[in-house]
Amino acid sequence: MVSMLTYNGNMDLLMMTNVHFMFGRSGHIWKDITNRTFKLNQYDSWEVYLWDILFYMHITFILYVELKEVAGELRRRTGGFVEFLNKYMGFWNAVDWITILVAYVMLIVWLFRYGKVSMLGDDMVALPGKLSACSSAPNVELCQDDLYFTFYSDAEEAGRWIKDSNLLGAFYPVIIMLRLFKAFQAQPRLALVAMTLYNSAGDLAHFCIVFLAAFFSFVFTGIALFGQEVSDFAQFDRGVMTLFRMLMGDFDYDAMQGNDRIVAAAFVSLFQIAMFLIMLNMLVAIVMDNYAVTKANLMHGETLWEEIYQISLRGWENWKGVRVSFHKVKKDLFKTRGRDCDKHVTVITKEAFMQAVPGITDSQAGNTMESAVTEWGEMHKYEVSMSELMSSASVAAAFARATR
Repeated sequence: MVSMLTYNGNMDLLMMTNVHFMFGRSGHIWKDITNRTFKLNQYDSWEVYLWDILFYMHITFILYVELKEVAGELRRRTGGFVEFLNKYMGFWNAVDWITILVAYVMLIVWLFRYGKVSMLGDDMVALPGKLSACSSAPNVELCQDDLYFTFYSDAEEAGRWIKDSNLLGAFYPVIIMLRLFKAFQAQPRLALVAMTLYNSAGDLAHFCIVFLAAFFSFVFTGIALFGQEVSDFAQFDRGVMTLFRMLMGDFDYDAMQGNDRIVAAAFVSLFQIAMFLIMLNMLVAIVMDNYAVTKANLMHGETLWEEIYQISLRGWENWKGVRVSFHKVKKDLFKTRGRDCDKHVTVITKEAFMQAVPGITDSQAGNTMESAVTEWGEMHKYEVSMSELMSSASVAAAFARATR
């Protein structure tokens, strides 16, 4: 690898250019040029400080909410630590904790990055003076070489911290996307995508086993056929990405047919038929089949616009004092019936409900209980297939004949 450093004073940017050489098994040499840029003044305006402060205020608030929930579960627990984890640590709570932990890891990595880049900027400013001081050293060239070697080593180390920080920052939006899916669970129509993936998870897992087995077989075949002439198949990781791009319709067919046109045509045709036309269409069929079932189950839910209207109406009525808020209803029920009353099914009359929640009107109590019964029924309904229905009918008929 050959490296060089250039500095742009107008933009306050230090750029390291690296020329990488890759030696193939056949003796062919490929070169790759990469650039890494260092912005020496990382906080050049007050807006940068503001966004960082707001982001970590939000992360700290999420941490506070999670710790409060953990404390409440610990107060209510009756068993050991394993039982506590089973009750508390669901998938979405795990997403919240991953959001928090990765955010603070990003902060630690960013502080190291900030320190390394700041030190690199100070070294660059002091470098001309140190080079001038080398003129009085016994071995001028050795002194200058040591200074350049130290400066390049510091630049490489700062570059590694910048790379790690950028990788964390690049994948963090995926975690934010999962938190958005968590928020979408509150609205049935918005939860359609997440519920479809959840319902098809078992079928997708089995499909992935078959798909990856066939895909990696094509990867090794491509390396054996084209690895000595085509750089995209020179290594395993390059072969994987090349075939993935081929699935998406993006690949260099001219380079593949440079050695043997017939072999290249046979390989590409077989790959496209097996992986694209068959495998990917099976994947779409699995997802769409579960999508249709999930959509049919969620169609009873209100649309987003209807919920916005209902929330606005409830807020207006709460502000006018003609309606009791759900927060107060829940608080009064926990106070009179215990905090674990929502963990098991209990029968309650409208009169007992109104007595437990002072100030609630007869119409609000009736509507609330009706909505609760409807939601409970949708959550616990059992779908009976035609085969189960016929089997149960046969058993009932046999029992009726036996008791005559």
